[in-house]
Amino acid sequence: MGDGTGPVSRLLRLLPPEAAHGVTLCAVASGLAGAGRAPPDDPILAVRLWGRDFPNPVGLAAGFDKDARAVAGLIRLGFGFVEAGS
Repeated sequence: MGDGTGPVSRLLRLLPPEAAHGVTLCAVASGLAGAGRAPPDDPILAVRLWGRDFPNPVGLAAGFDKDARAVAGLIRLGFGFVEAGS
């Protein structure tokens, strides 16, 4: 994931928060962001919780992708899990 200092990040900061969120979600859903696959997680990061296996403990909570439009792209960014909805 980027360090937040690139030109796209600076451009997003000029937008109102909801507009920046929409642009980001659209980019992830269309494959413009998260187009490549994150490198595989080190096995030491694997977590088993409530009978489910996760590749790493870093997840994205509900609220970012309320309509589940970009789940696959968000997983490709390297999250161990993505909760869609609100």
